[in-house]
Amino acid sequence: MLLADRHPTRRAGRTVTGRTVTGRTRALIGAGGLAAVAVVAFAAWFFLLRDDAPDAATSDAAIAALGDDTGSIPPGNTPSGTVEPASVDGVWTVDASVGTAEYPFDDRSYVGYRVTEELASIGTNTVVGRTLGVSGRLEIAGTRMMAVDILADFTRLESDSNGRDSALRTQALETAAFPEATFVSTGPVDLGEVPANGETITIDAIGELTLHGVTNTITVPLEATLVGDTIVVVGRASVAFADYDIATPTAAIVVSVDDVGELELQLFFTRADGDVEE
Repeated sequence: MLLADRHPTRRAGRTVTGRTVTGRTRALIGAGGLAAVAVVAFAAWFFLLRDDAPDAATSDAAIAALGDDTGSIPPGNTPSGTVEPASVDGVWTVDASVGTAEYPFDDRSYVGYRVTEELASIGTNTVVGRTLGVSGRLEIAGTRMMAVDILADFTRLESDSNGRDSALRTQALETAAFPEATFVSTGPVDLGEVPANGETITIDAIGELTLHGVTNTITVPLEATLVGDTIVVVGRASVAFADYDIATPTAAIVVSVDDVGELELQLFFTRADGDVEE
């Protein structure tokens, strides 16, 4: 057998598995590769990085999430002649049992964060993380909220990205070193009057927020609604990362992260065991 029969003739281009690849073919292969990369990049953006963050909690949405088993009356629609509770006095505790266990936990008691980041070649993206590991108490006497204290387990924070959640163990919040965040009020708050069933009131809770091992005094604007046998509380407060020694996280695709985030909460309180209406 001739040597030429055993080896393909090498002309312009190179041989791949018995076929000659010309410059035009290489260009087509290169274009196809770029297209594949573009498809993968778009898929990564669409499924992982697109800005479809869950909405912030509102009183109306939280009340609707409770469903029809609370004896609730829609806000602003308390009919005349409705028997109002004799008192909301006593201790109320966070109910962590209601709702589903799937992120974004819109029908659960949660504490979380909301941060805006800038991503390379993509733009702004809103990141929302929430934890169901919440406990706490609310004490009311007459027309005054005497005390509120909340503890959140940040090792259970979940967002739409497992990678981001894992990174927070050693970056930014550093939940491996600082697993809990707490808020403890520093004094009573005047409610003005005992709210009627379905009526939403706005209050400013002043207290000590401990986050990332640092404690500062903050004011958390809250909306509270008595809904049947549940008190629904939602709130948001701005938090400057520098005030809590939190370094912004780093990643190849992250260009920048806002230096101020928001602390969010949605809590359903029910009466503590043995603490009943009179």
